[in-house]
Amino acid sequence: MNNNKTLDGMLWIFLPSVAQILSEKMKISLKKANEIIYNSEIYNKLEDKESKMWYYPDEILAEFFINDYQRKELYGV
Repeated sequence: MNNNKTLDGMLWIFLPSVAQILSEKMKISLKKANEIIYNSEIYNKLEDKESKMWYYPDEILAEFFINDYQRKELYGV
């Protein structure tokens, strides 16, 4: 887990928007969208300040989360 307070603050700013996009695209509840986000490998990469993934637009991040979720569902990972 990342201890960088600035990065943690940044995640709280844009993740609600990403969750909303996931909810709309996948036709799921916001609760389920948040579960997908916080249980994904993508979230771990977002916490890594070296990855700089927070620079991606919300729509692109949402696609990353969707792809990660679908991969897990398909391959049982």
